[in-house]
Amino acid sequence: MTTTPPSIIAIDGPAASGKSTLGLSLAQALGYLFFDTGIMYRAITWLALRLDIDLNDRYRASLKGGWTRERHPDRRLGCYVGNTSA
Repeated sequence: MTTTPPSIIAIDGPAASGKSTLGLSLAQALGYLFFDTGIMYRAITWLALRLDIDLNDRYRASLKGGWTRERHPDRRLGCYVGNTSA
């Protein structure tokens, strides 16, 4: 019987436990793409804070809230996130 390698490998654990280090090493060894979701979540949080979005407002903090830079004076932000027609 032939076994097929998994298409996705998820690594879970507490903060600062080495998940990213292990994930990158494992991806390199197996020839997989390494996608660090921790970086993604930190980037979205950074953007929300830069746009002065109240993180306790679940609708505005969600991408459904329609983040656009037109609503904010900081024109240095070079991205649009979410539904820009909201």
